[in-house]
Amino acid sequence: MWRNFDKNHDIFKFVQAINHARKSQSIYNHPFAEKWADDSFYAFTRGPFFVALTNNVNGQVHVDVPNTGFSEGESICNIFFAGDCVVVKGGKVPVYLNYGEAKIFIPKTSSFFYGVYAEAEAPSNEEIIG
Repeated sequence: MWRNFDKNHDIFKFVQAINHARKSQSIYNHPFAEKWADDSFYAFTRGPFFVALTNNVNGQVHVDVPNTGFSEGESICNIFFAGDCVVVKGGKVPVYLNYGEAKIFIPKTSSFFYGVYAEAEAPSNEEIIG
């Protein structure tokens, strides 16, 4: 059924990055926890795996998400663009999503960013975001 994957396709690389991040953070060992829900923004965690989504395709959405489980001063980065990092301040994660963007943040210190995958297999930021 799934014989011919185009490993150079953006969607393949997107899913590959998500799956590797899921494994690196062992999210299967952590419960789902909804952190924010409103008409244009949704966020949840599974341990150190923070997902932020929006349905607003016509501009920017900004939410300072409280009670995420991250430590004060901790830096977390977007798995799709490692240079997109935020610092937990006042117990909140500041999230900015542009034009329907989705982000998944994990700790900057994660092996996802510094391990073998990051150097040998991970698509570049340009490849992921097109």
